[in-house]
Amino acid sequence: MINIDLSDIKAFVVTADLGSLSAAAQHLGHLQSNITVKIKKIENHYKYPLFVRQPKGVELTPKGQLVYAQYKKLLAIWEETDQKVAAQNNILKFGINSTMRGNHFAEMIHDLSQQYPKLSLTFKTGITKSLESQVVEGVLDFAYIFGDSLNKQLDYLDNGEEELVLIGKDLTTDLSENLSQHKILCLSEDCCYMTILDRLYQSVTLPPTEKIYISELEDLICFSQLGLGIALIARSLIHKYKVQHYVEIPESFRVMKGYIISRKHHKFSPIEKDCIALSQASTLL
Repeated sequence: MINIDLSDIKAFVVTADLGSLSAAAQHLGHLQSNITVKIKKIENHYKYPLFVRQPKGVELTPKGQLVYAQYKKLLAIWEETDQKVAAQNNILKFGINSTMRGNHFAEMIHDLSQQYPKLSLTFKTGITKSLESQVVEGVLDFAYIFGDSLNKQLDYLDNGEEELVLIGKDLTTDLSENLSQHKILCLSEDCCYMTILDRLYQSVTLPPTEKIYISELEDLICFSQLGLGIALIARSLIHKYKVQHYVEIPESFRVMKGYIISRKHHKFSPIEKDCIALSQASTLL
C-alpha cells in the first residue's frame, strides 16, 4: 500500500498551479528530484499518468485534473481546520519586511495581548521573497511586504505604498553619475529594493557596480552616510534614522506598493482581522 502524505499532496498541487517541476521545487524548498518522486508516488497510487511533459513545463491529464480538484478541496479543509484551531487558541503567525518600522508592531502586539491574554505569537522579519515562501509553506499565515504581486500561490491585499529615495554621501542630481561612481549597499540579492535599483541601472544603460551585502538595515544606512556606498530605502525611514545624505529618484521608479499576503483563499481568523485593523490604523508602512 502506498502512503501519500500532506507534503506529497502539496507538491502535486503546487506543480499543477505553477505548471513546472522546477518552479514547484523552488517554492517548496525541495530538490526537483524530490518533487518528481512525490508526484510519481501519487501516480503509482492511482495507476494513471497525472501530468504530461510539455516543452515549457508540465500539464495535467484529464485524470490529473480530477485529482487536482479533489486535492485542492482537501488542502482547503486542512487549512480551515488549522484556522479554527488557531482561532480558539489565539494563534497569530505573521511577518513583516525587515525595513518596516518595528516599534509600531510592538505597540500593536501589546494591544492584541490585552484583548487576547493567551496570545500565541510567531513573528518573523525578512525580505519579501523569504516571507512569501514562509506563507506558502504555512510557517506564517500572512505577512506585510513591499514589492510586486507575482506569486500565484498567494492572495495580495493592497496595503498602501511607499516612496523610495537614494541614500549615500556626495550624491549629485545626475542619476547616471550616482549609479556609476558608488558601490551598492544591499540587504540581499533578492531584496525588493534591489529589483528597483537594477531597473534604475537599466534605465541609464549601466551595468550594476560592486555590491556589498549588509544584513542589518541600520548598519546599511550608517555605511551609506559614511560614503561607503549607495542604497534605496523608504522615505519614511529618513526621519527615523536621521538620514542627511539622500536624493530623489525618477518618479517612474519612486513608488513601491505594499501588500498583506496570505495563501490562496485563506480566511482570516478574528485575531488576524484585529491585527490587520490595528496595523492599518497605526499607519505601519
